[in-house]
Amino acid sequence: MDYSISDSENEREEWKEVFNETLLEEALQTLCAFLNSYGGKIIFGVDKDGVIQKLSGDFDKMQQKIFNKTKSHIKPPAYEFFNVSVYDDRLYIFVKQNTSKIYQYKGVIYKRTGSSTHSLTFNEAKKLEEQRKDYTSEITPGIFKRITQGEVLRCENCGYSEVSGVSISISSGNPPRRKKCPKCGNILTSNL
Repeated sequence: MDYSISDSENEREEWKEVFNETLLEEALQTLCAFLNSYGGKIIFGVDKDGVIQKLSGDFDKMQQKIFNKTKSHIKPPAYEFFNVSVYDDRLYIFVKQNTSKIYQYKGVIYKRTGSSTHSLTFNEAKKLEEQRKDYTSEITPGIFKRITQGEVLRCENCGYSEVSGVSISISSGNPPRRKKCPKCGNILTSNL
């Protein structure tokens, strides 16, 4: 693992001076953005000017808090795509890119642009979805399989939208049906 610190925050590196609830919340949004972008690392113990601020406290509790929050709030689950470690009184979160899924933190999709983490609009989420895969195939006569990875769905009737992770549907006779809107019952589409 690369424990070096860049000259400045960038597309793949985020700094947090201390470990507290507010900065942890920002860091987890960035973790989600790194998953949806190019991967990266988050370093607790470096201020915005790049000055090292050694962390104090119980590093085991900090790591546990990160794992608990990601387990509860990052969807789909992403625990195999990040690693938390301590080095030289700093806490590091190393995040791998995963282009097969679209990740959300507390129901919001984030992406990294330059040194900023931002939430995506519906249209931006659709562009991200275009990078993901969706296909239906007939695996034997009359048996269909549909695999969707990172699909953005929207109800044309009421405006409801959602993002799904990987889903696999198998049906006989006809290709699998589209999901229905939980609010009004109309079919959700992935068209704008």
